[in-house]
Amino acid sequence: MTRTDQEKLEIAMSYAPVLMFDQNEPFYPDFVGVSVLDRSGPSPSFGREIHFPAEAVQYVIETRLLTAACRI
Repeated sequence: MTRTDQEKLEIAMSYAPVLMFDQNEPFYPDFVGVSVLDRSGPSPSFGREIHFPAEAVQYVIETRLLTAACRI
């Protein structure tokens, strides 16, 4: 089943992590990205394959935190 962008956004928001930083944190995120993957395949943000059994897993949520130090 292919999900709409709105459905993917709602899924991502329902599982959004809580980020906590202290005073000594050297870097803070400049950008946050998220992908909801319906099937196994290449990661949209990193050079790797993400594999999961579609019969047992509905989707995988991949979250990215980017700082100025790791921007490409």
